[in-house]
Amino acid sequence: MKLRNSFLVRRFFILLVVAVILWTALTAVFYSFIAQPVFSKIITRQITTRSNVISSRVAGAEDYDNFVTETVAQSYLMYGNWTFLVDGGGIKLHTKVKLESEETTDLLLQYVLDSHIELMDASAEMTSEVMRVPGINGSLIFVSVPIEFEGARYGSVVTVQPMEEMNASILSLNMALIISSLVVLLIMTVPMLVATFRIVRPIQSIRKIAIAFSAGDFAQRADESEEGEIGDLGRAMNQLATQLSQAFSELRAERNRLRQILDGIQEGIIAINCEGIVTHSNTAVWDVFGIKDSDVEGLSPNEFLRTSRLDNFFNQVLEKRETVNVVISKDNRQINVIIAPLETEEHIMDGAVGLFRDITEAERLEMTRRDYIANVSHELRTPLTAMRGLLEPLSEGMVKSEEDRQRYYDILLRETHRLSRLINDMLELSRIQAGEAVIVQKPFEIGRMISDLVFRFQVTAEENDITLELKSEEPLDDIPLLWGNPDRVEQILVILLDNAIKYSDPGGNIKLEVVNEDRIARI
Repeated sequence: MKLRNSFLVRRFFILLVVAVILWTALTAVFYSFIAQPVFSKIITRQITTRSNVISSRVAGAEDYDNFVTETVAQSYLMYGNWTFLVDGGGIKLHTKVKLESEETTDLLLQYVLDSHIELMDASAEMTSEVMRVPGINGSLIFVSVPIEFEGARYGSVVTVQPMEEMNASILSLNMALIISSLVVLLIMTVPMLVATFRIVRPIQSIRKIAIAFSAGDFAQRADESEEGEIGDLGRAMNQLATQLSQAFSELRAERNRLRQILDGIQEGIIAINCEGIVTHSNTAVWDVFGIKDSDVEGLSPNEFLRTSRLDNFFNQVLEKRETVNVVISKDNRQINVIIAPLETEEHIMDGAVGLFRDITEAERLEMTRRDYIANVSHELRTPLTAMRGLLEPLSEGMVKSEEDRQRYYDILLRETHRLSRLINDMLELSRIQAGEAVIVQKPFEIGRMISDLVFRFQVTAEENDITLELKSEEPLDDIPLLWGNPDRVEQILVILLDNAIKYSDPGGNIKLEVVNEDRIARI
């Protein structure tokens, strides 16, 4: 690549141009801010001196002499400003003002009167203020000097100086500054380019060697004969080439070992060295722990081990050289953690590798199966107990009324159907484990269900010396149809009543209350 197309050459040249331009701009800006107040003070002093002369000649005089009259009349021609003699009666004498319109002239005169009033109200020897008058281009300097006679202040000499001439002077100086900066830029371009070429040429050579290193060619060597930092850089590059050649050999061995580990693992994996620093990991770890892709950014594996406290298990493996197999909970997930030590062929501890498997679904299905079997066993016992309580009075001839016997038979028939449904529910266990169970909802009468339940458990409650009472604010038949699964609702109520009887002391009282609220039946 030719030096004139070099990136560094272009950057050095751009840096020089930007520096000169920036220096010129900042100097012009600062000069403008500094020069304007300085020029204003100089002009103010000059105006004050002339105004004091005029003030002293008109003090106490009823008529103005020729000197004052001519000076005021020729003020704009001689000094480029307007002079006004003002007292309590207004403007007595002033330089002729020629502006674009009478409104602008009247506005200027009003500003003059305001300056006079401000001086009269103040105790200062003079006042000076820079203002802009609408209709007049540029700013104006208003300088007011008092007219005093026998210690009394009764008038003022107000001089209005346009700043156009001063601004033109400042602009001329700025232009001269810009031109001189451009000349400096042109003069410095040649030596800057020469110096840049001397610096860039050896850097370009080292760049080519670095590109060869990146392509895997570590046989290239830099020129170490250069003086100063360039020579040091060349020697460092040559030393780097030697170290990289050795490092690549070690990396090939590491890569083979990593392939053996990753090829045999399907779950999440994290491997650490003896210092506890993560050396390898796969993306499956984030999926196992439920970490979203948006949260992975900025989260290093080392930080993940520390925040999740998995580093404690890894440290335990490194200390005891024993495999750790535990199940941990993380964000409602059950994760099986297996961490085993890694050893070299010489049985030297080389680190540890952890395998992580999400067993949440398997644990949930196992828990569902155990709970369901426990519930079904409980419900198989409950209807059998109720049927026994109904069959004993029937077998002993204690039920005399045919209507009561028929009601007993109906309850026994429903309990038989319920037992059949429970058996069918057990057959649905496989579908529940697979997450395919469906609960069908339909309208049903809660009043009749509760009446039958109370009647069914009445005998069991009396056997345990317990009073079972049904309370409702309105007839149960008046409660509207409810929407749900009647089998599941009855199942819940049976469990509650059965537990209430089982865990109540003799002589206790069980009250079943039904309240019909707006669109809700509360039991």
